[in-house]
Amino acid sequence: MTGSLVTFGETMLRLNPPSGEHLETATSLEFRTAGAESSVAIAVARLGAPAVWLSKLLNSPLGRRVTNEVRHHGVEPRVA
Repeated sequence: MTGSLVTFGETMLRLNPPSGEHLETATSLEFRTAGAESSVAIAVARLGAPAVWLSKLLNSPLGRRVTNEVRHHGVEPRVA
């Protein structure tokens, strides 16, 4: 992987209520990924360089959500 960035670590799902609402009273939540390792990989991919993010995730709807989100931003996810 010459010229590539490889990061490894966790990525979390951040749950945001709609603007102006509080978590305690919200009836809907927005999912966003957050985490230093995947965020750095996403930033590098946006600059045009190849980036890979390595992590361990469950094969579950939430795990696939994180993987798809990272991939959507141009990063190649590799999960175990």
